[in-house]
Amino acid sequence: MDDNGESVKNRIVELLKEQPEGITITELAHLLGLHRQTATKYLFELKGAHVIRTRAVGPARLLYLNGEGEQQ
Repeated sequence: MDDNGESVKNRIVELLKEQPEGITITELAHLLGLHRQTATKYLFELKGAHVIRTRAVGPARLLYLNGEGEQQ
């Protein structure tokens, strides 16, 4: 029944669609009911696939979906 985390990654994408202003890793992990380190694992996979991008804002790192045609 292991889907290589695809269902979690799909949930992350859906949450980011609802948060166009960005969301922190901690907030995302809380909304997903995951430990922050577990969420980070999936975020690294999505970032490597150029599905999401991050932006540092002070000490926080905000997550966003990559826009169409946007370069990493």
